[in-house]
Amino acid sequence: YYLLVFSNECRDLPESFRFDYRSSKSFMETEEMFEERATRLDIPRSWSEYFPGDGFLQNDPKVGLYREFYEVLHSSPGEVLISQVNMKENVYTLPVDFQVLQKNLPTESFATALLLDPRNALLCFSAAIHELMFNCDKEYHYPGRIKLRLYNYPESMLALKHLKAAYIGRLISVRGTVARMSVVKPLVVEMDFSCGKCGSAIKRQFSDGVYAPPSTCVMIGCKSKTFLPNRGHAKSINFQKIRIQELLDANGHEEGRMPRTVECELTDDLVDSCVPGDVVTICGIVKVINTDMDIGGGKHNL
Repeated sequence: YYLLVFSNECRDLPESFRFDYRSSKSFMETEEMFEERATRLDIPRSWSEYFPGDGFLQNDPKVGLYREFYEVLHSSPGEVLISQVNMKENVYTLPVDFQVLQKNLPTESFATALLLDPRNALLCFSAAIHELMFNCDKEYHYPGRIKLRLYNYPESMLALKHLKAAYIGRLISVRGTVARMSVVKPLVVEMDFSCGKCGSAIKRQFSDGVYAPPSTCVMIGCKSKTFLPNRGHAKSINFQKIRIQELLDANGHEEGRMPRTVECELTDDLVDSCVPGDVVTICGIVKVINTDMDIGGGKHNL
């Protein structure tokens, strides 16, 4: 904070010597700094893990969603849910029955957020569980993200024939037969880079495993665009692709048409959880991919 002291003697000074402190650049910058600080809240230690690079601002819808989940989970039913978090191969997962969740921990915001912005809704829920489980009134512990495995969500069920571009980015559930599977591969999701000029380390996270090195150095005065990847500290997860084929209905089958298929991506504990021929229900977020698939097929898929 700054203490500004003004003397009444300045009223006797010539006009050219008078100084309007509110019009000064430094005062305006300080005022803006205070206003920005007033909109910030105490940042949970789990926030940077789930939303790297995003500030914890009061007017951010994600922050409001996170705080609501935190309050709801800070209860006896919430403790029962958190106790079901399990670890498999150093990955924390939590299977969530949507119907049971709505009955024991009713929150309208979660259902609405799953419909409008499912990715951030699931991340906010995971971040709240993470904070209560590892960081709340405890010494900071870094176990990695908690992965929610949502199931029994009938409102999201969709037939493959209705899966169109309008569903990109939305959470859906599809049921079908596993037709093909790829081998399990490592998918790099995080890597450190060293600046070729100043040597500073920059951590980058790769969304969906897409390689994206830094564009410019973050150090003041260094604008280098040359970076060396530190592959020894790369973080990877298990990754697998499967192809789901729609179930044939004798009553509604379209004669002469090949069964529709959709390709799905499995990570971490979900890999090798099924085999070709199994009838499965998959709940996930629809996205567009444009790459050669190693399980056969074209380049443009959902």
